[in-house]
Order: sequence, then C-alpha cells, then structure tokens
Amino acid sequence: MAIPRPEHLVRYRLAAVFLIALTVKVAFLVAAWDNPFVVGLTNDESYHVEEAQSILREGVVRDDAFYFAPLYPYLLAGLFRLAGEGVPVILILQVVLGALNVGLVLLLADRVLASKRAAWFAAALTLLFGPMYMHEWLVLKSTLAVVMTSLSLLLLFRALDRGGMRAWFASGAVFGVLTLLRGNVLVLLPFIFLGLILEHRRGRLTPASLGVWLVGIAIGILPATAHNAVAASDFVPTTYQGGTNFYIGNHRGASGTYEALRPGRGHPAQEKYDAVTLAEAASGRSLWPSEVSSFWVQRTLGEIAESPAEWAGLTLKKTLLFHANAEIMDVVDYRIFRELEPHLWLAPVSFGLIVGLSVPGLFLVRRLRNARLLALVLVGSAASVILFFVFGRYRLPVVGVYVLFAATAIDGLIDAVRRRAWRPLAAMLLIWAAIFGLTAIPFAEAESAMGYNTLGGMYARAGDLDNARRWLERAVQELPNRPELRHNLANVLMARGESCAAAGQYTRAVQLHLGSSPVGDPIILLQLFEMTRAQTEALGLCGDDPRQLEIAREDLADIALSLLADARAGRFEPTPELLSSLEAAALPTENQHTPPTGESESRP
Repeated sequence: MAIPRPEHLVRYRLAAVFLIALTVKVAFLVAAWDNPFVVGLTNDESYHVEEAQSILREGVVRDDAFYFAPLYPYLLAGLFRLAGEGVPVILILQVVLGALNVGLVLLLADRVLASKRAAWFAAALTLLFGPMYMHEWLVLKSTLAVVMTSLSLLLLFRALDRGGMRAWFASGAVFGVLTLLRGNVLVLLPFIFLGLILEHRRGRLTPASLGVWLVGIAIGILPATAHNAVAASDFVPTTYQGGTNFYIGNHRGASGTYEALRPGRGHPAQEKYDAVTLAEAASGRSLWPSEVSSFWVQRTLGEIAESPAEWAGLTLKKTLLFHANAEIMDVVDYRIFRELEPHLWLAPVSFGLIVGLSVPGLFLVRRLRNARLLALVLVGSAASVILFFVFGRYRLPVVGVYVLFAATAIDGLIDAVRRRAWRPLAAMLLIWAAIFGLTAIPFAEAESAMGYNTLGGMYARAGDLDNARRWLERAVQELPNRPELRHNLANVLMARGESCAAAGQYTRAVQLHLGSSPVGDPIILLQLFEMTRAQTEALGLCGDDPRQLEIAREDLADIALSLLADARAGRFEPTPELLSSLEAAALPTENQHTPPTGESESRP
C-alpha cells in the first residue's frame, strides 16, 4: 500500500477539519433555526437583500458611486440568480464558509508557526469562538470577510515562502478584492507593505515581486473604480463612506462606537442620505461623492486639531473597546443571542480570552521567521478598526490573526508544564490573567438596551406582541432617556390596544426628543412629527386628558407648518402621502400660526 505524500496528508487533514467543523456548525444552526434573528431580517440585513434584488432588477451599474462596500450585495445577487431568493440559502452558504475558515486558519498557522501542535490549537480556538456562530446566521458580510481575510493572509505567507510572480499576483488580487468587502483593509495594506519592505531587506523577495503584489491589489480594486467612474463621473477608488466613518468615530464627543449623523437614523440608506445632505448643506453646494468623503475627513481633522488631548483619550478608549471581552453590538447583541440559544455555551471562547493569550504569545513568536510581518499584520488589523469606530463584528476578521499568537501561548504553556519551568509558566499565566482582566472592563457601549430594542422589533414584525412588549420594556428600563426606545414601545402598546399606556410613552418620547435633538433640521422635525402624530392619536383614544390632547394637537400643527415651510423652500421633498398628512395636521391652525423660524439643513 502506497504511503501518501506530504501534500496528500495536508489535504486529508484539511478535509477532516472541514468536515468536523461543518458538522458542528450545521448542528448549531439547526438548533437555532427558530430564533427570531435567524428567521427574520434586521435593517442592515434587509438593506443587503434589497440591494441584491435591485442589482438583479436594474443591472450591475448603479446610479451613483458606491457608498458602502459593494462586494457582498453583488455576491448575494449572484447567489439569488443561481439558487433563488431566500434567507436559508444564504445561511447555508455562510455556515459552509465558516467551516472552511477553520481549515484556512489551520493551514495559515501550519505555515507561519513553528509548532504543528500550535496550528491545531489555532483551529480549535477558531471553531470554539462563540460570536462567529451568530454572525454566520445573519445576512451580513462578516462571515465572508473572515474567510477572505484568512485566505489573503495564507496567500501572502505562501508567496513569501515560495516566491513566484503568480503567487504574488494572487495574494495582491485577493487583498484588492477584500477592500471591496471591508474598506478599512486600505489601512492594513501599508502595514503589510512595510513588513514586505523589511523582508526584502532580508532577501526574501525582490522589488519585482513587490511590484506584482501591488499590481494585483490595483486590479482587484479596479472593478469598483471603473464602476464609480461610469456611474458618477468621479474618481472614487472603492467607496466614499470612509470620511463619514472617520467622522463618526473621531468627532468631538464621539463614544468610540457607531452614532448616527442624525439621531435615531441608523438605517444604511438614511446614513448615506444624511452624509450627503449634511455635507452639501454645510458646503452650500452640490458635492461629488469624493468631495463628500473629503468634507467629513477635513471636518474631523479640524475637530481633532482643536482638541488633541480629547482625541487621544478617545483613541485610547477605542483601543480598549476593540480588545474588550464584551461584543460591542451593531445589529444584534451577542449576549442576548446567547440567552436565546443556550447551546452557544458549548463554544465558550471569547475575544478577551484570545487577546489575553495573544500577549504572552507575542513574546514566544519573536524568534519565528515571519515574526515581524506577523506583528505588523496584528497591529495593522487592529488599527484598521480603531482608526474609525468599534463594533464586535468589525473585529471578527482580526480573530484569525490573534489566534495565531494565542495558540502559540497555549503551546508554550504546555511546554513549560512538561519541562517543569514553573517561573515562565507563572509569568505567562500572570500576563494572561492581567490582560484578560483588562478586557473585562465594563463600558456603557456594551449595554444591552439596543439589543433588547432590536429583538422587540423583530417580535413585533412577526406579530408576537407579548414578547415584543417584554423586550422593549427591558430596553426602556435600561436606557429610559432614549426617545426612540419609548416610541417603539408605544407603537407595540398601541397595537395591543393599550392606548393610555401608549400615550404616556409617546408623550415622554416627544419630551426627550425635544430635549436632545436639533429640531431646526427638517429630517429631525419629521421624526418629531411622527412621534407627535402618534401621541395625538393615542391621547384621543385614551380620552383621560383632554387638555394634554389639545396641547399635542397644537404642537402637531406647529411642526406641520414648519415642515410645510421647509418643503416650499426646497429644504426637503415630501412624498404625496406625507404632504397630505402635513396639510391635514396644519389645517386647523394654518391661519393662526406662523411657522417657527430657525436654521435648517438645506438640500440641493
């Protein structure tokens, strides 16, 4: 019987790891199939699906330059064309990709680490990393970004070891395509370039190889650049969201995580609209897409220059947020998701655990051939998120880098035990405990209120008003001063026929909205109009407070008159239905009130 060659052994091992990971991931998905987050779509997920459907319906060339990274919606469009539209086919594909990623991490660790055992630890940490399961079950680009990041790094180190122009071109091309999925990869690339320059000085690659790598990156990016030139007659290499993200994460008073440009407007389509209209209003003219991004960059740099110490403190906070053990939520809160899916406790590895282990691992890998490049990839990967703002899902692709160091630490701990090197063992354990404790620092940004709100909304859309009320009440209890949370709870109470309770929540939401929002902005006024109109309806049905109802009607008329004035001045364009609602609300007092004056955001 022939003995398999080493390359065959690698294939057999990869196939075995893939099948084990796939079995585990499919079992977990089946157990979570009735989860409201799995069967339903959040705002971001709906946006991706709608974009894919629009691509199929209207063609691959959009009517504007890409604002968001375009690759995921285009891939969804291709998947819909091949397999039909539907969430299940997306989730099945993502579970397969998640299993593939475990194998890719094994291959990457096998190539760059000195110990084969450490490579197995890296694969095991990846398989047992709990948050990854949740993201595989959401219609988001996170899973694809993780897989492509692992693939791009594997190809990079393969090219560095083997040389060859094809290998260098393939590595660069995958990195270029990756920028169309994760725009912040453009921040990572200079770190890798610096590492390759250092490797060139050690004789590991030629200038021609480096040039071919850069050409591959350019060709990978080229489809988006060409599309943007055709669609917008503007030079936008990838997207024009970067300036907005830079402002969101670094403006004066930023929290370090996402904050909508206009309060309460976190839907992707709203963000794009607000980024453009606010920039154009401040500039006093129409802007090209590239100018929109430049506006937000320049505005942010101006604010940083005015308060450099505040920005330094914010950057430190974002660094801690990035390495926090808690998953800073964006679309879905992992803690709530795990509360709904207890079997996720079988995947107990957290980001803080990996970070804590990676620090002693940094010391252990310093003698490796690829140590400097690995360290630069680690720093660049973290910087590509910290430079903007922090979400748990934004750091997911970085996990594949951190586990290399964490696996090395585990391998070193085992060696220390075998050699009875108690002092090094104690030192490594002490470092891990200290760093893990640092990652456990609580942050307000890790609160679950917005996650409760999202879950309540999912139940409301599914018609389960009892669960919707339960979760929205928890959201309001945790963050009682957020008007949108009270508004959502009031909507559910109205649907349940509890008009008096709804009226109280609407009234408080209006009060909070007036106290926290720049109501001169017509977009903000529209939010206030919807809240006040709902408040008026609830008060009318309740009938307990006629005076409050009269006040609410007067407030509604004033808001409607102001919005009608903004519409006539061209500051926003209401739909015919909205225009009728505004005219009906303003009619009783149209001859008695003059619209309030004040600065409003203009639109071209």
